[in-house]
Amino acid sequence: PEYRAINIDNLANSGVIGFDGNWDREEPFEFDLDVSYLIDRFDACRFVSLGAGGGMDVMKALQAGAAEVHAVEVNRHINRMMLEGDPAGYIIRDSTVSDSTGALITTPAYTGFLYYDQRVKVATEDARTYVRRHRNTLDVIFSLSSNTRDALASGSLAIAENYLFTKEAFEDYWLALSDEGFLSMEHQVYMPRLVSAALLALEELGVEEPRDHIAVYDFPLLRRNVLLLSKRPLTDEIRTSVYRGVTPARQDTVRLLYPASDSLADNLINRIVTDGWRGQSDHAAIDISPTTDDRPFVAQLGKWENLTRENLNELNRFSEFQGFPLSKLIVVIILLVVTCLTLPLNLLPYLRRGVKLRPVPWLYFFAIGVAFMAVEVVLIQRYALFIGTSLYSIATVLLTLLIAAG
Repeated sequence: PEYRAINIDNLANSGVIGFDGNWDREEPFEFDLDVSYLIDRFDACRFVSLGAGGGMDVMKALQAGAAEVHAVEVNRHINRMMLEGDPAGYIIRDSTVSDSTGALITTPAYTGFLYYDQRVKVATEDARTYVRRHRNTLDVIFSLSSNTRDALASGSLAIAENYLFTKEAFEDYWLALSDEGFLSMEHQVYMPRLVSAALLALEELGVEEPRDHIAVYDFPLLRRNVLLLSKRPLTDEIRTSVYRGVTPARQDTVRLLYPASDSLADNLINRIVTDGWRGQSDHAAIDISPTTDDRPFVAQLGKWENLTRENLNELNRFSEFQGFPLSKLIVVIILLVVTCLTLPLNLLPYLRRGVKLRPVPWLYFFAIGVAFMAVEVVLIQRYALFIGTSLYSIATVLLTLLIAAG
């Protein structure tokens, strides 16, 4: 009755909280990553949730008094669920139950018309594309589990592209923030690479002393790390007040990884910020280099030096997160299969008698095919970042190339 979850790809879950629509509650909702401190710093806060899912981030912002809440979700089916019928939209009429007069009982939707609040703007769009259309206007950009482990269900997570955590993405976030704005971004696994990418982005944007603009938190009980990026240099008061406060009494609940106390000074995040990712790359068990839009594989944390017999014996689907080069090994195996098995099988017709292309013409047409695919991949990627929906990007690029080539 109080909590549901939208299950995605049979592995990831996006929470949906039961709500009667009344914000004047005696006991307000409590959230793990409270954002009320950040929202209270603005007279009329414009809050953006990257990957709104079941609307929990939206609830956080509305309860904290945000003036405008942008619920950005790339999965149109989730937004439809949040706008139509159970769990969130139109009033549900139960045809099997009636009151003493025989009239149908009308019950409110599960989330109390959360997305019909006048302060909420619902967008079915890629987060990067949406943020790019807002320059110097967003006060708080919030990302909680925007990229989950759901692709592990197919074993493809480390090979999948991700454009939320690249250097260029952090440049887009920075340019979209207002002069006093904040970015709060969480992830369970990728935080070292996120910190590297964020620092590099600020350096290339010409920000003085980039390290003064970030703080990184560890939530041990939640097994989450959170990056806080501020348009203004962060003060100690801000660093210790967000997320319900960082105090000695709450060290088991939340603690700073950067700037870290003396007891935590040797953690990887703190060393990346103070020494730079290059200075720590050789000593880190995982790949901590920043990802870019040209190499957006943030989940590829494995390093070839970790490819040992001992690690092979302990191989599991989470090995990539521990530094084993599982994705790279999979790619090498695929290339070997293609080279040793698929290509020879495709060349079997050459062994038959009859009219056939000579090697040079055959290579010519083979090269044309490879060239088209190479160009298509790059253009589809660029247009997906530009217009936000991969379906439109694929259709536009393929149609244009085929017509122009014809």
